[in-house]
Formats: sequence, C-alpha cells, structure tokens
Amino acid sequence: MEWVDVADTHDIEKGTMILVEVEGKKVVIANVEGAFYAFNDRCPHSNAPLHLGTLHGKVITCALHFSSFDVTTAKKLSDPRELSVPPEII
Repeated sequence: MEWVDVADTHDIEKGTMILVEVEGKKVVIANVEGAFYAFNDRCPHSNAPLHLGTLHGKVITCALHFSSFDVTTAKKLSDPRELSVPPEII
C-alpha cells in the first residue's frame, strides 16, 4: 500500500473529524488532542455513517443507535440503544 495524501492536518482542528474518500472508500479522520486517527465511515452495528456522529475526546458515538467506540483503539465501548418513539408521533 502506498501513502495517499487526503487532507492537511491544519484543516482538522482538535476535537473534530472530517470525512474523506480514499480509493473509493469513505474514511473519517479524527483529531484527538493533536493525534490523528483514521477509520471506516460505517458503524459496524447498522452501517450508519459515523461522520454524522459526535466526537467527545477519543470517543465517537454513532448518530443512529448511539453505539460508541474508542477511535484510538477501535474498541466498542457501548452497545446500540433501542429508541422508543411515543405512539402519538407515529
């Protein structure tokens, strides 16, 4: 595998993440206190786009079912949560 430039580190502020495409694959790059981590944009639980989630410190939380992962190790930190919708909304 060869090195591919996808972003300038100055474009990704601490505590933020961006979505890039590398060889046809969507990849999220997160800046955690000046260290950069790249990972697949898809949540392994439901294939939801992780770049739409939230990043707090080194933890990304999926916007769809709220599974959370440590971006520095890729370890799952919490399982998906079931959402209950009040009957009057349905």
